[in-house]
Amino acid sequence: MEKVHDLGDVRGYDIETPRGGFLFIDKDFKTGVYHIFRIDRFVNQLEELVHYLLTDKPKYYVGFRNIGFDGQVVQWILDNHHRWFDIGGDRIAKMLYQYAKDIIDDANHGIFPPYREEDLWCPQIDLFTLHHFDNEARRTSLKWVEFGLDMDNIEDLPMDIHAEYLSEEQIQEEIRYCCNDNDANEGLYWTSRGVSENEEYKGKDMILDRLAIIEEKGLPKKALSWSNVKIGEQLNMMGYCKRTGLTPKKVKELKERRESTAGFTFGDCIPAYVKFRTPKFQEFMERVSKVRVNLNESEKKEAGHILEHNGTTYVIKRGGIHSNEKKRRIIVGPGWRLRDADIGSQYPNAINKRNIYPNHLGPEWNIEYRTNTHERTHVYKPKSKDKTLLDWRRYVGVTELMKYALNGGGYGMLNLRSSWQYDPFCMHQCTIGNQFEILMLIEQLEMEGVHVVSANTDGIVSHYPLEKEDTYMRVCEDWERQVGNDKDGKLEFADYTKLIQTSVNMYIAVKSDGSVKKKGTSFLTSHELNKNKSRRIIALALEDYFLKEIPVEETIRNHKKIWDFCIGKKSNSDYHYNAISKDGSEKQYHTKVVRYFVSNKGDKLLKIKNVGSEAPGPEVSNVEKGNWLCTVYNRAKEKDVSKLDINYDYYIEKTLEIIRGIENPGKKKVYRNPDQISLF
Repeated sequence: MEKVHDLGDVRGYDIETPRGGFLFIDKDFKTGVYHIFRIDRFVNQLEELVHYLLTDKPKYYVGFRNIGFDGQVVQWILDNHHRWFDIGGDRIAKMLYQYAKDIIDDANHGIFPPYREEDLWCPQIDLFTLHHFDNEARRTSLKWVEFGLDMDNIEDLPMDIHAEYLSEEQIQEEIRYCCNDNDANEGLYWTSRGVSENEEYKGKDMILDRLAIIEEKGLPKKALSWSNVKIGEQLNMMGYCKRTGLTPKKVKELKERRESTAGFTFGDCIPAYVKFRTPKFQEFMERVSKVRVNLNESEKKEAGHILEHNGTTYVIKRGGIHSNEKKRRIIVGPGWRLRDADIGSQYPNAINKRNIYPNHLGPEWNIEYRTNTHERTHVYKPKSKDKTLLDWRRYVGVTELMKYALNGGGYGMLNLRSSWQYDPFCMHQCTIGNQFEILMLIEQLEMEGVHVVSANTDGIVSHYPLEKEDTYMRVCEDWERQVGNDKDGKLEFADYTKLIQTSVNMYIAVKSDGSVKKKGTSFLTSHELNKNKSRRIIALALEDYFLKEIPVEETIRNHKKIWDFCIGKKSNSDYHYNAISKDGSEKQYHTKVVRYFVSNKGDKLLKIKNVGSEAPGPEVSNVEKGNWLCTVYNRAKEKDVSKLDINYDYYIEKTLEIIRGIENPGKKKVYRNPDQISLF
């Protein structure tokens, strides 16, 4: 295991609360030892559990949703166990089942749990909130984390939690299941500490970063379980309160007096310094400026405003700009340059230079925002890079988390109705204003013969002959002065030798220094754990093919890691998954996550609508359209790919489909009806 800062005695824990038998298990992350306590009709270890919890406390207890659930039940046990001395284990288990059920029901109705975090018997680290999995856009179950961590077993509790009684055999299954969840907690904990091969997490110690910001900025100890965004928002609140002399409660009350900004137009959000020189761009700005911003319309449904120029089509929406890329491959030839130019710290710089602030919070909000920007850039960032300092590592964490006071916890909160910083006009001043700034740069480059081939949110990609290099740099520097980005928010450049795209948000690019930039599901080989890493082998094969000229079949047939062939599907309240074997027998998979790989022999995996579901779509559909067969792999008993029945042709064909689309983008392919079921 990679060396990380020692936090002392850290244990993971998990509880199970079926009506027929309560279970508490923790795991020492240093020794790997489990401590198991049962309360059921066969064994009642209530007093042993209480004694253990009160006399053998670790420095931190780590769990998944433990602050809102597991810790609540455990604390209730500690507060009430003295009343249960004459009650049998089966009855105590039923009481704990009901208490746990009440906590879940309350949470579903937005009611806070009975105990505050600081009331719990031991300091906690909640990996669920740490990773912001409680956010609707990132909501993730422990089962999906197990898929992302490539755990051997992904399964649900193997019994009916409402059953009156459990057999000894069922309780042993419950223990095995709970130990597996503890293994998942441990895997997620070490991933959070940066001990991971996943590029998204490797070397990034989220726990150490939080300890640093707590000490540096005086955040409460419970911030150890806060997400990056929550820490950023809290830093903003603390700074604003200090600057204004208001309490957090009074600050939140200011939102009630916020003047409505409804009914503003695109033009209201475009800075006065934005000017265009050509009739096409002038007419576009005049037309779009009159459009009212519809705050109730999702950006996905928003039609967008289209501007086509010199073969590149740009789409303007209230959230940002993007070009409509065709599938393509750009190889830089002799005498040419393919350059990416991104606007540094785009949103923070826009807020600072335009003096943007929520109308109910006043200019003090912007003053504090500027202070945070300066402090992060000019105080903490230099210290984080100065390895002559003994404590330089702590400043890495402070610098990283202060970024969220500017972005997710600052700018990002402007459009969140529940936030004390909410003011959608401010947010759209950033997004709409920024994209018209980018259009200015596009127009000026095109006027000078520099062709822009791509644009997206905070930057552009240009393709031009080297003889235009001085012209390109002159235009960029002039633009920086025109929009006020000549000090902060300067353009950051990267040259590409190769760019392969399926869309503006799906590409792989090789930089001139040999490093690779990847974006989108087709090309990413590392994912955050809330994302879907299915068929990773395809991204690996695409990278080998386009960057190393290795044939797809060679990469796929020689690959040895079974997890990269696996595919994950989530069940929900509307759908579940069943398998139909060739003899017609049906296998039911009512697990929250189904993991499988495509095989030569196997079953047809079907997505089936649950009874009573009103979701659109067919009642039954093939998970893998066509004649492909599947092997469900929730329990990995064999990991040697040579002994597994992988259908390599499936993965080769899926990869080649993407390659054909890039290399022959105009060629149409006929697909069969996706709702048609094909069995064997």
